[in-house]
Amino acid sequence: MNTIRHLTPGILAFAVAACATVPTEQPPVYELPETVTFAGETVPIDDPDVYARISTWYNFYLSQPWRVSRWIERAEWVFPIVEPILEEHDLPDDLKYVAVLESSLDPRAIGDAGERGIWQFMPATAEEHGLKMNRFIDERSDITESTEAAAEYFREARGEIGGSWNLAVASFNVGVDGVTQRVRRQGENDYWLMVFPPVTEDYLPQAVAAKLLMKDAEALGITPQVSYPRTRRFTVALEESPLYLTDIAEHIDVPFRAVWTANPHIWAPYLEPGEYNIYLPEDAATDLGREELERFLHEQPYEKRSFAADGEHTVAELADKLGISADELATFNDTSGGATPEEDEAIVYWRRGE
Repeated sequence: MNTIRHLTPGILAFAVAACATVPTEQPPVYELPETVTFAGETVPIDDPDVYARISTWYNFYLSQPWRVSRWIERAEWVFPIVEPILEEHDLPDDLKYVAVLESSLDPRAIGDAGERGIWQFMPATAEEHGLKMNRFIDERSDITESTEAAAEYFREARGEIGGSWNLAVASFNVGVDGVTQRVRRQGENDYWLMVFPPVTEDYLPQAVAAKLLMKDAEALGITPQVSYPRTRRFTVALEESPLYLTDIAEHIDVPFRAVWTANPHIWAPYLEPGEYNIYLPEDAATDLGREELERFLHEQPYEKRSFAADGEHTVAELADKLGISADELATFNDTSGGATPEEDEAIVYWRRGE
């Protein structure tokens, strides 16, 4: 029953008036610096339109300090990986703020259209730039590999567009063709003087606002609430043995969750033989070298076994008989736990030797 129907007219009028009350004090509007650059290019902050576009986002984000705090927290983990890659490719350091805009620096972020990772690559773009995506890993969520791909994208985009980093950033949203067509039609190659679709119009102002806020955060009283541990990357190659993250966690004496959290690109805690990037908490891996880790993993006595399915039992039921998890058996056989393999179909699994 809708109780408001039973209020007397006087009480109802009072309730409506109370809901309509407007705060007497408006939140402060913070001013932007007199000089602003992005990716080494001057932002015409003295242009009222440009100022308003950036200021709107700056003050919007400032009204949500928890959001900026999350950026700073993740930056302590992500930026030490991203920054050296940008420097190695001779790219502007400010490009890292595009990742802030795209994903709030969350490697596990997934967009509505299937974008993934800190750079929010679509599958087709990721494949074009050599990122692996299979049932074990998705390198769009690998901070190192995806940043290498983003660096390649920005360098190529800038070359095709004609030398502007700001337009290369805009192309990350609207595409290289979308930028070059507008450059040709509008006879202009300065992002701030061009007309774009609304989302792209806001794209660079948001990135600039994110940069300014993250640099101003401490002075504005915005501080991180949690600390993400820095990680070290190991590239391990296993030709005949699988890789179990539980073994690694046990070897370096950290909780499994710590290893799992540090490796957002890994779908499952068990990987078939191959070459992988493995990230480990820096404090726990200080004295661990790649050779030692690879040697340890090679020493794990796993034996590959297989059997013919009977066509009657599901993968989950077969896994139960083997004494392993349904997810593990399903992952190694590229199927699901509820699937029923056909009769005589080969089922592969790994067993720790004695």
